[in-house]
Amino acid sequence: MNEVITAILNSAIEGSASVFPFPLVTQKPSLIQNSFHMSATAVLIGVTGDLRGRFLLVAEDGVFSSVAESMYGMSLSGEMLSSFVGEIGNIVAGTMATKLSLRKFRVDITPPTVLSGTTNISGFKSAIQVPLEAGDRGLLTLLLIFEE
Repeated sequence: MNEVITAILNSAIEGSASVFPFPLVTQKPSLIQNSFHMSATAVLIGVTGDLRGRFLLVAEDGVFSSVAESMYGMSLSGEMLSSFVGEIGNIVAGTMATKLSLRKFRVDITPPTVLSGTTNISGFKSAIQVPLEAGDRGLLTLLLIFEE
């Protein structure tokens, strides 16, 4: 199981690094059990196939807006920001799935669901949280929830 978790973790980090047009500093991953509480915006994407679970990319609206500005030359808000969050999560999760396929895992991803505000995610046994420092843009967090 550790080999599988390592493959998922590395694929998610590599996928993030290849999508964002600026350097990311990966901080130490941590284990989360039972629930995750956030007061931010996130995109949730299901992972099916050989590996089953959920992928979340979490950040404050200002961080996502700054990321959009870095990628497209303009900051976003409202509906446009929400659409961007869903799409950037889709791109990162899709890249993660491609990298997992190179490691011989067959996976598919579900359409993105954007979450905002105060949210408690529960109903899982364990997850790994990986903070990604995006320089002066702020902090993005990957949350990888595994189904057993």
